[in-house]
Amino acid sequence: HTVRFVGAHADWSGFLGHLDLYLNLERDVRRSSYLLDAQAAGVPIAGFAILRGRALVAESMQRNLVEPQDYESFTKVIWRLIYQSKQRQELAQQGVRWVRDALSPEDMTTSYLDIYAEVLAGRPEPSASRFEAA
Repeated sequence: HTVRFVGAHADWSGFLGHLDLYLNLERDVRRSSYLLDAQAAGVPIAGFAILRGRALVAESMQRNLVEPQDYESFTKVIWRLIYQSKQRQELAQQGVRWVRDALSPEDMTTSYLDIYAEVLAGRPEPSASRFEAA
């Protein structure tokens, strides 16, 4: 098994197709669209559990999210997904289905407009989205 730190890529969607696992180390939702992009591309997710980020991850992948600063659990999740390729493939397929079935373009447009409105209003934290209620 090989781990490579590859840095930034201009062709994000093309790059995702080469990944076996997407590790999300964000502690807020500023880049939460990456969670959706990875799932839509069929890449399983592991990472830190952030409030709004959980709402953007298929239920089947929720157990791959650990509390921030819990590096021991995070490491266990990564190793489990690296060595259990069948589970990784199943999660990838479930993520694709979840994004396709649960998140319509209209829902995403509304969600992003809500986030932008909150940022422009100067709120320190976005309010709960309707995805969290689902």
